[in-house]
Amino acid sequence: MLTKVLIGDLFLTFAQGVKLSNHINQLSAAKMVASMSSKIDQTSAFHPGNLSMLICGIIILCFAIPMIWLNERKLARIYYVLNRAKAEVVDKQDTNAPTWQNNFKLVHCTGKSKTEVPVRDERFNINFNQSIRLVRRVEMLQWVEIKREE
Repeated sequence: MLTKVLIGDLFLTFAQGVKLSNHINQLSAAKMVASMSSKIDQTSAFHPGNLSMLICGIIILCFAIPMIWLNERKLARIYYVLNRAKAEVVDKQDTNAPTWQNNFKLVHCTGKSKTEVPVRDERFNINFNQSIRLVRRVEMLQWVEIKREE
């Protein structure tokens, strides 16, 4: 109500040709007081929006802390397995003569891989001589036609 009355006074004084500085100062002071009171209401600790944000924050924390713990646990297990594998790996230099001593162990060796039997895809009748494995990836695409008549 105060703003409408001041705006009405401002309009009347402007129409009469009287100085407007007094009414403008009153109007700006009233707007400042109104905005300050609304800011105080919005920053109050007991505002309903703040309570909902607090509840959302607690719910997020209830999910975030176990997720962080599970992620760290998984990374610790991976670190443990990699260090154990590094300690137990057998470095083998001769790739032509496998030994029974290395059976069921993690063996690291380097060499040239070769096959005596060519890899064959029977469906497409394709042969590859110097390949170890053949993988067929199939994609199915479908055309969907939409007709519109206007």
